[in-house]
Amino acid sequence: MDVSELTIQNTETQVQVVLVYDTPADSPDSYAVFKYLWNNTQITVKKDQEFVLKPDTDVKYKLIDINDREAVIQTATGEKITIPHFEEEKKSPLMIA
Repeated sequence: MDVSELTIQNTETQVQVVLVYDTPADSPDSYAVFKYLWNNTQITVKKDQEFVLKPDTDVKYKLIDINDREAVIQTATGEKITIPHFEEEKKSPLMIA
């Protein structure tokens, strides 16, 4: 079994990530794309970044974790909220869009 490792470092933040051959890694530069159903827009947020939602732009949220199943955001009060992955209605493989 090959367990070769490569350590990479962000020169701006000094954050290091160890990459192991043929193994998924959690990147500190992960992004979530949220579909905001209030106005049907998409919001792209980087992990550990704060963001606001219209119309309450005084309320800040922070993306604290993300994976392929869900994202976890934190409110200004410290409450953690898990947002499940949103899948569009699946189309038939024979449907032409």
